[in-house]
Amino acid sequence: AIVMIPYEPVPEEYDINIQLERKGDDRFGFDFGIVMGGKQALISMDGSGNPAWCLHRIDGLSIQNPDNPTRTLGKRLHIGRSSDVSIRIRSGRVTVLLNGETIIDWKGRPEQFTLWEGIQLPDSRSLFFFSQAEFVVHKMTLTPVFSTSTGTPTAPAR
Repeated sequence: AIVMIPYEPVPEEYDINIQLERKGDDRFGFDFGIVMGGKQALISMDGSGNPAWCLHRIDGLSIQNPDNPTRTLGKRLHIGRSSDVSIRIRSGRVTVLLNGETIIDWKGRPEQFTLWEGIQLPDSRSLFFFSQAEFVVHKMTLTPVFSTSTGTPTAPAR
C-alpha cells in the first residue's frame, strides 16, 4: 500500500527526517516519494534484487541500471536496527543521508524526474512512501527551509 503524507503545500525547500526500522523480509526496500519543483520523484532505499539506494528513474534510468548517476549499491537497512534517514530538498539538489552518512547527493533539474508508471497516486503534488517489506516508521518530521531574506517558508504558490 502507498501511504500519502497529508502536507500541503509541499515547500520548495524542506528536510524530511525519518526514524525507520526494518522488521522483516530483507528482500525489498523502502521507497519515499519527494516533490521538487512541482515534480515527484522516488528515492529507493535498499531497493531491487541487488540492493541499492538511488533516485529511481532519474533521466529515465531505473535502480537496476548501473548508469543511474545516483545509484549506490549495498544493503543498509538491517532487521531490528533503527536508522535515521534524512532527505534534504533544495533548489536543484537532493541529498539523502543515513545515520549522518551521505548516500545520495544529486544536483539537477526536476524535469529529469520520471515517476515509475506502476505508481498511481490521487495527487501528483504529494509526498508518499511504500514498501513490500515490513518497516516501522517510528517518527517522521518535515521541516520547511526558511528564506534567509524574508524569514518565510520557501513554499510554492498555489
